[in-house]
Amino acid sequence: MVEKAGFTTLKKVFSDIVKSRGLVSREDKILVGLSGGPDSLCLLQLFLDVKEELDLQVSAVHVNHGIRKDVCDREQAQVEKWCREWGVPFYSKKADCIALAKEKGLSTEETGRALRHEAYREASSILFPKEEKVKVALAHHRDDQAETVLMRLLRGTGPDGLSGMDYERKEGDLLVIRPLLDFSKETIRTYLEGKGLTPHEDLTNYQPVYFRNKIRLNLLPLLREEYNPNISKALLRLAKGAGEDKEYLQKKAKEALSKIRTEENKYVIKGLLNFETALRNRALVMMMEEAGILQDYTMSHIDRLTELLQRGKKGGRIILPHGIICERGYEEVFFHKGNEEGERSLPYVSQIIESFKLPPEMVIRNREEGDYISLKSGGRKKLQDYMVDEKVERRIRDEILLIAKEKEIIAVLGQDILTRIIMPSMEGFADCPKRTRMGAGYSIKFEGGYFQVEQAG
Repeated sequence: MVEKAGFTTLKKVFSDIVKSRGLVSREDKILVGLSGGPDSLCLLQLFLDVKEELDLQVSAVHVNHGIRKDVCDREQAQVEKWCREWGVPFYSKKADCIALAKEKGLSTEETGRALRHEAYREASSILFPKEEKVKVALAHHRDDQAETVLMRLLRGTGPDGLSGMDYERKEGDLLVIRPLLDFSKETIRTYLEGKGLTPHEDLTNYQPVYFRNKIRLNLLPLLREEYNPNISKALLRLAKGAGEDKEYLQKKAKEALSKIRTEENKYVIKGLLNFETALRNRALVMMMEEAGILQDYTMSHIDRLTELLQRGKKGGRIILPHGIICERGYEEVFFHKGNEEGERSLPYVSQIIESFKLPPEMVIRNREEGDYISLKSGGRKKLQDYMVDEKVERRIRDEILLIAKEKEIIAVLGQDILTRIIMPSMEGFADCPKRTRMGAGYSIKFEGGYFQVEQAG
């Protein structure tokens, strides 16, 4: 880890890290995500420091989210000025993040992330057309890593999630590198001071309005003061150990999975069930990632996939994040998109799933054998009986989206919520129940750009 380093030595440290970890190779094209803050400004400068040594082409990408118009516009003008002065090719994207979030029924945090990824793809095609060796460089550092591990722990991550952010990772069609994960915030500020650079400070970073900010500003200080003054180092040690285990087990799982894969996204069930639990869980994660689910999965998804393998019947299926469906055949299990040809599925499944923020023990899925709803009068009713009583047509019963906690149905999603997510279109939802039916003791609220389940008492 890079504890402290002056700006005169940091260039060599940075060069050694990107070379030893294989993050860059000669003639790579680098797109630096440049917000204008200290971290991204430091990253851009370090790449400019080593670009001749490593024969790199370095460009910058900036997204003006329009959340605080005057501030965002000044920030964009500043990063454009820096890039002109330093001869750095530059691409900027401007959008109204708040309006887009409302339109899509998402949080501004999620919408901002989508905008940034869209900007990276656009910049890549414009600044480096027809080039394959383009890498997006992001400025997450050591302190961010500790926050990420704690966030994932609170959200119910599996062992892989405890390893934190990867130095290099394929995210959709982007190859993302994070060269500053060994650098502390203090080192970054020392480097900028040595360069005589004054970064833009985003005041929202000091407001507990987002989950990460709450971790940074509220929870971590409490943990340092009341429980462990070295909590960040403890989290980083956890990430390092989990990362080493992950690397070894990934290799083993990849070898095992190759032997039971019959074709793309299709695997032999018996082979999976013969894996030891730890290896099978890792294989299931790799299967989800190969199907396009690179994040937003938790241990609850792995548990439900295991249940489908062990006790599921032919035709049984699970809706996973981003609208990916895992379906069981006689001898094989396979993954596909919900709107795949031949699969009649409600539209906008991915958008619906991403509009909910649920506890890790709850998932959005279709009905399964044994499902029931708890009644306000006490007792329970079979989901099948509910659908009959509500006159839900048989042809759509297997497609209705449910919020479930194991076999207990927390909510049967109806038109009142679905139309808020996909407004103004009602295509595909006209036959759904008009109102969302909640199990006893639960309610749904809309807060922070997401629908969230609340439990009474």
